[in-house]
Amino acid sequence: MRNKWVLCCAICAMLAGGSTIASANLITNPDFTSTAGWVFNGDSGTEPWAGDTAAFVNCFPSCYLDDGASQSIAQGVGTGIGETYSVGFSLSDNGAELFGTGGQVSVAFGNTTWYLTTPYPDSGTWEQYTFSSTATSATTDFTFASQALLGGTFFITDVSVTPGAAAIPEPSTLFTGVGVLLAAVLLRKRRAASRT
Repeated sequence: MRNKWVLCCAICAMLAGGSTIASANLITNPDFTSTAGWVFNGDSGTEPWAGDTAAFVNCFPSCYLDDGASQSIAQGVGTGIGETYSVGFSLSDNGAELFGTGGQVSVAFGNTTWYLTTPYPDSGTWEQYTFSSTATSATTDFTFASQALLGGTFFITDVSVTPGAAAIPEPSTLFTGVGVLLAAVLLRKRRAASRT
């Protein structure tokens, strides 16, 4: 009976370990406890906001630098060409606007971009977003940037980039676990047959 329990625990640990490996976050410093791993451009940085440490881009009074580039933060992520990734983040804003015009930011990973406009009805709270994107190069940029000319400050935290279907163990891990289980069943039947 003890052998069955040990075997069951080993298989569960293998499957759980495969799931953890598959869902590893590829982002360095996802919650901005420091600036390591990130590149900041223009009026951007990190600060406490709504109970978390966050990165910000300022859209007030202008989102654009003198050279036309937007205020932004970015990080290059090592990716596999043709592989799909799940991108997640929490977004907030301070609700400021000028002449009734809210700001706009983009959140992009590779060729996939979301455009989000301020102010939210509940400024100072966090909204969670996720989207999927397929990598087209060995390094893919995650970029959070101001886009509109007027209005407020956007904040971002809890950034994640994980391989697609991260919650499901990788197929090779599943096949290994199933193989071990089948081998154990066959060994048990062989022992039972030799005793009779």
